[in-house]
Amino acid sequence: APFGAEPVPGTELLPEWYMPAPLGSSSSRKRSVAVAVIVASLVIVNGAGLCVTYGLPEIAW
Repeated sequence: APFGAEPVPGTELLPEWYMPAPLGSSSSRKRSVAVAVIVASLVIVNGAGLCVTYGLPEIAW
């Protein structure tokens, strides 16, 4: 694929059905807070030296 060249109609690299144009996300404030809480809790638990890989916190030996 040449860079900087003008695209020729009908010569797209991928068809539209395979890789459609991305849509803007309408994430709500509640969802952002929920994701932030989950990520922060995992960071805190792992930072404390506990392992939560299998669901229950345990000391990683």
